[in-house]
Amino acid sequence: MIKSNAKDFEKAINKIKERQELAEFYDKIRENPHLIEPFVSKEEAQKLIKILSEKKDKEKEAKKLIHISSNSQNGINDIKEILQSKDADIRYLGSSKFSIIAKAKDFKEANAKLQKLLSQMEKKAKEKKVFFEIKN
Repeated sequence: MIKSNAKDFEKAINKIKERQELAEFYDKIRENPHLIEPFVSKEEAQKLIKILSEKKDKEKEAKKLIHISSNSQNGINDIKEILQSKDADIRYLGSSKFSIIAKAKDFKEANAKLQKLLSQMEKKAKEKKVFFEIKN
């Protein structure tokens, strides 16, 4: 990104490398774009700030499919109680199948959130004697 917008990109990159790693610096300027100003001219800094403000990181998703069913009289209520969650997006796919999607800034965080939620659901399902299976 600096290469395409700064005239003396090699000097700017070398200055940055003296102080810290490029990847680390890139993460920091995504959060605070004004950190680039000491390394390039004001015009180039403004161009880079504009580019960074336009590019927003997408949230990462972790997705799992589950199969859940119950033969008891209160089965539908048991399933609703098991699937209640504000931490993930749960969608009915038909034939007792559901998709669960957890979102976070990075994939590891989203996956950890999803695993925690699935273990809680599995625990509730065992308590209520409901069939619960995690697919894929």
